[in-house]
Amino acid sequence: MIRVVCSAVIAVALTACSGVMPSGNSVDSSTDVRAAATAPLMFVLRDSATSTALEEIPVGSTRPVRTIGGLTAFRGFVLGDSGVVYILEYTSAGARIDQYDAGSVTPSRTIVRGLHDPSFMRLDEAGNLYVLDAPGTLLKYAPGSLDPALTITLNHCGVALSAVSLAVDSFGTIYALCGILMQPQRQTIYEYDGNASVARVIHVPQAQQVLNLTTDLTGRLYVEYVKVGVKFAAGVLEYDRHAIQPDRSYPLPSATGVGPVFYDRLNGDLIESSGGCTSFNGGPWKCESGIYVVNTTDGKVVATIAPPPKAVFGLPSLDENGNLYVGLTDVTKSTSDIREYPAGRTSDWQRLLSGSVDLLGVWPSALVQGESRTGPASFAASAGRITASCDDAGTCQARFR
Repeated sequence: MIRVVCSAVIAVALTACSGVMPSGNSVDSSTDVRAAATAPLMFVLRDSATSTALEEIPVGSTRPVRTIGGLTAFRGFVLGDSGVVYILEYTSAGARIDQYDAGSVTPSRTIVRGLHDPSFMRLDEAGNLYVLDAPGTLLKYAPGSLDPALTITLNHCGVALSAVSLAVDSFGTIYALCGILMQPQRQTIYEYDGNASVARVIHVPQAQQVLNLTTDLTGRLYVEYVKVGVKFAAGVLEYDRHAIQPDRSYPLPSATGVGPVFYDRLNGDLIESSGGCTSFNGGPWKCESGIYVVNTTDGKVVATIAPPPKAVFGLPSLDENGNLYVGLTDVTKSTSDIREYPAGRTSDWQRLLSGSVDLLGVWPSALVQGESRTGPASFAASAGRITASCDDAGTCQARFR
């Protein structure tokens, strides 16, 4: 029996996890070391026995300045400009997306119209909200609107184990991925020029399963993939704006899979997280993971944060000063930390928070605005941890915390 623990993102038959961390120093949790009005804000998901709460905490403090509680069916989160928060929940009454303006604990807008089984959200720079919804629908909501301004029907979405992702560049171009996990021949990346008509169908080389999409400030598209049938072979395809063929491809040094690729607006790099932990037949845990900073000029890895033993990681965040934040879990103790790495450093971290916490993001952020911090159920577990049990034939069952 193989036990697998992944954090935040899981993909391609439970091989993809995301992560980071080495060793360092702790911040005294009893005091506010660096809390200030100008400190970046962390958005943290904290679990209790009955529900989940979203806490907004200044970096350097342990005390929330805002708590949005009672999230009994949390499914997704997107952080917008000025600290606006969008929370996706799916209850017995159906799906809804609540918008919380900066500092507020009461929704200023609740979107339910057009939603059926939403799984992925994204914002553009104009504040439009994009939602991938099953079965196979892309919805666009204008700022302040309760009704979709645009509805696009996609092929191959809404199918069991569907692979879906979404990116919107600074020009308003929409990129939507639809496909079937482990079936690269049944995946398509559609490009839409801000309307419901397909402008282009983007080609992906054969046998490369696409996992995630992101764009940079010039409109270039980055497509993260794994090679089906090749253990731990992953990489990024890079497309010029409006191109249908990649103009460059480079591998990623992933250990036990890949998590999302994020674009760093501050330095022009890609930040990729990967890895996870396995235990065979009840034996000791083996963890392989890391965070990799990839230079988009030459495609080379310019920095790596290596993990300590027996740890599993969450998604990275980056503030506007280049400081890196990440959550991690010790798989032998089920304890969680949120840590900060100073800009340009791969060590000398500080522990900011401990407990049953998951980091969803920081604001102001240097990552491309509106990056979804969770994904569809086949890829993510509401920014929480995933425990998977696999038999010797490779059949796995996942339990989402």
